Amino acid sequence: MDNNAWKRRREPTEADLAIAAATADRIRLALEELRHADHITPEATRGVIEGLGLPPRTIMVTALRPPLGADPATTPPGADIGIRVAPTACVIGSVRPSRVDIDVAGPAAEFGCLEPFSH
Repeated sequence: MDNNAWKRRREPTEADLAIAAATADRIRLALEELRHADHITPEATRGVIEGLGLPPRTIMVTALRPPLGADPATTPPGADIGIRVAPTACVIGSVRPSRVDIDVAGPAAEFGCLEPFSH
């Protein structure tokens, strides 16, 4: 028996993977536009994703964490995202001034789509 299975991401089904890949492309394009407009707050990021018609309850957006050693009161521009787009698939990633990173992954029992900050 694997005691750590609850914190590992599940593998998406083929059908959910297809849905997630198509949704990831739409999200990537929308976040690239937001990044080029130089307006990448967590609130603006959530608004853009909701504007794509995704249900608000499926969207998690958090502020980026300051780098280790940096002033913890300083929040870097950008946001981390996790969106449940199908029963076994998530779109995860971040938007920063320099880039947009988007990927498809399965959810984990412990945290769903957006992995919490630890340490």
